[in-house]
Amino acid sequence: MEKIGMVINKQKTELVLFSKKDPPTLQLENGITSIKSMKALGVTLSHNLNWELHISNIMAKTSRTIHSIKFLRRYIPTACALKVASSQYLGQAYYGASVWLNKTLNYSQWDRLNRQHYRVIRAAVGDFSRRIPRAVLDIIAKRATPKEWSSYINSSTAIKLYNLQNTRIGKQLKDTGYINERRPDRAIFIDDSKKLIGQHQMKNRLQCLNDVQFPWTNGISNETLRRQLKTTFFRNGLS
Repeated sequence: MEKIGMVINKQKTELVLFSKKDPPTLQLENGITSIKSMKALGVTLSHNLNWELHISNIMAKTSRTIHSIKFLRRYIPTACALKVASSQYLGQAYYGASVWLNKTLNYSQWDRLNRQHYRVIRAAVGDFSRRIPRAVLDIIAKRATPKEWSSYINSSTAIKLYNLQNTRIGKQLKDTGYINERRPDRAIFIDDSKKLIGQHQMKNRLQCLNDVQFPWTNGISNETLRRQLKTTFFRNGLS
């Protein structure tokens, strides 16, 4: 960059070394020092891509939303409170979900997301004493759980990329032969990586697509895609 005359704005430039292990601190000649995490378009990227810091930020932000819904619940019915929860909480909790909400999360991270998910539902339905079981809350609220939303958003993104023409990622999906040639209504995605960083590769994140059944190669419309994926992944018509 210096050879072609470009000047780096140090106040707007961050350096992160991505690695499974704790990387050493690196300082460039221009004075920029590496850090352990950075925020890109609202998504916090940690050096080891474990999403713990990003989920912690989500917990802090959505906790304020839950307190607001608890206050509103005194003055509005359950149906309205659930709409507020969808518009305010879900947008914050699942922002950028196609990047981070996937199988690379560990049990503790899924548990935190689930607990926060049911906290906002309890606030919306007025179950402040926590007496209603989660299974009943699912029926009352009809809101997708974090894992259901993960399967939905990753499948939707992958299928749209697959149907795009003349794109590098779309071509990669076609060339790797993950679509079953004998049954074009079924996809076969096999996880061949046990490493954390490797699990972020597209082919290792799409196991949920094995459950999707419709003709992949017929240019399915977005509306049909949305209905089919909801039927596949959301129990009892959750939305």
